[in-house]
Amino acid sequence: MSIKFKTIYYAYASIMAIKLSFYFDGASRYISLRATIALSIFCFLFFIINKIKIQSRNLILAIIYISISFLFILVWSVSEEMIVTEQCKQLLEFIFPLLIIINVWTLTRNLSVEETIKGLFYFVYVSLVLISVDTLIRLLMPSYAFKGNEGEFAIELARDTYYIYKYGSIMYLDSNYVAMQILLVIGLLIINTHRYKKKLILFSILLLFLTFSRAAYIGLVAIFLLYVTRKVNKKSKTLVMGLYFTLILIPLIYFAVFHSEFNGLLVDQSLASKVTIFSSLKKITDIELVNLFFGSGFDIGGYIFSYKEGGYAHAFIPLVLGEIGLVGLISICIILFAVYVELKKDSPYILLPYVLCGFSLIYPYDSMYILIFFSMLIANKKCQKLECSNGK
Repeated sequence: MSIKFKTIYYAYASIMAIKLSFYFDGASRYISLRATIALSIFCFLFFIINKIKIQSRNLILAIIYISISFLFILVWSVSEEMIVTEQCKQLLEFIFPLLIIINVWTLTRNLSVEETIKGLFYFVYVSLVLISVDTLIRLLMPSYAFKGNEGEFAIELARDTYYIYKYGSIMYLDSNYVAMQILLVIGLLIINTHRYKKKLILFSILLLFLTFSRAAYIGLVAIFLLYVTRKVNKKSKTLVMGLYFTLILIPLIYFAVFHSEFNGLLVDQSLASKVTIFSSLKKITDIELVNLFFGSGFDIGGYIFSYKEGGYAHAFIPLVLGEIGLVGLISICIILFAVYVELKKDSPYILLPYVLCGFSLIYPYDSMYILIFFSMLIANKKCQKLECSNGK
């Protein structure tokens, strides 16, 4: 039975890496959502047939989570006048993460630490293969999956901008999201051992540079500095941190002195949208109190704090605040902090770029983060149990 579960877990981890929004009307999670639902049915049947008892603590947590989910939907239904089909769609947004957790917990119950971690490497392998294909398409055939009409592509091509190589992704809306998945892969490779670890990291970095995502470059630098500061002694750490802050201050000082030369940068479409998104948070005073605390739902909440009418607020704080409000934002921050506390030294390699890049662009509830974090938490718990048993 454990061998079958191991195979299913590896397949599930691989499927969760597949994002093909171009072929599914912009739905990057089209495949992962359906795979999760199908697998969860199997897991529930397995529980029933084998009469597996769930720990009361886990059952209580699940009931609390579902109850809170219904509370959110009830609030949205009243304030936004949702019909039944919309309510079901919103409920699925809450249930999806819970199903991922149930699936991973079921499949890894009888697996070893090594087998659990190996599943994450299947995620890495599939990600790198798919991202490689995506990169080739973006660079060699940018018009194939360009997000826009032919006229828009012609304009960008005439301007000789790099945007034509960003919006041609078959995986996501643009290559910034591809870069986020690469950063997740790099983080996993750093904290785990692998025969071809260095080669895979270098290859991942190459793919990252080809996404042309400036936010991801910052995330990569953060990972590198974190790695270096942990490898050197205390005296060297002071030197490294001094160099780090110097590298930050130099461009800031240069910008302050020669700011007129940066006019082109300031009107950059991508950078301007990020600034405008956060500037739109001033609209928070115009939002009704109930929506401030509970958000406006996943359908319209992402467009409340936006850089333009009908534009998507793709930065972490404006996006979460608009969709699930202050209650949701605080809850996610608590969860991320809990993950950091549980995983200790390993988690920053994934959490740091998640937070930093989140100020620019992120989908905070992405299924790949839930899969990775929960799998790592399970592996960590298994390690602790092994250490306790060996200590005895």
